Amino acid sequence: MSPHWEGSLTFSKYLDYLQNICDNKQDHSRCAAIMLQLHHGYEQLSHYNNVMMNEHTMRTRRSYNDNLILNKRAQSRASRRILEKSQIVEAELNVLKRYEQATQAHQPTIKSAEQQLYAVKKESFANNHFILSAIIANNIFSHLKDTQNILLDTMTNIYNCQLSLHLLTPDQLHQELNTIAKISRDLSLPFENISLPNIYLNGKR
Repeated sequence: MSPHWEGSLTFSKYLDYLQNICDNKQDHSRCAAIMLQLHHGYEQLSHYNNVMMNEHTMRTRRSYNDNLILNKRAQSRASRRILEKSQIVEAELNVLKRYEQATQAHQPTIKSAEQQLYAVKKESFANNHFILSAIIANNIFSHLKDTQNILLDTMTNIYNCQLSLHLLTPDQLHQELNTIAKISRDLSLPFENISLPNIYLNGKR
């Protein structure tokens, strides 16, 4: 069993080393939960190591007593069995108590982790909502800007006696061109050296 005892000693040294690192951290909330679990496991390991040591001692002592008191062998065995069963029951109760204590010790850490997760989730939802709203607002702005540019170009074209193609659909443009093409030359104005704005302004007077 020497490898087992050597392994237990090595684990104890690692446990002390990790605890020292965890204690020197500024925020040791996460490593504290890990160390709590490791300490709990080491307590169980140590407990059953002691049980095995006691069993080994008891066996050695039992062999010695059996050699000295042969006539009380049956009584001694019965007593030892009762004692061993009592120790097993007590050990199981101690294990259950340690599990309960470990579970209770983990509750604040679990609750804190849940609260942090909820806060991160809430912040992530708010950020995603903001980004989505910003994208929608930017799309609306782009459409408004395009519409505004079309209106400004249209106003400029009208002032300069030009036709804005942005105001007409392809079908409407086709109909207007057909209508213009059917106008008799007698009813049309010559476009050489003519100023439509002046005609429009003179017509309003």
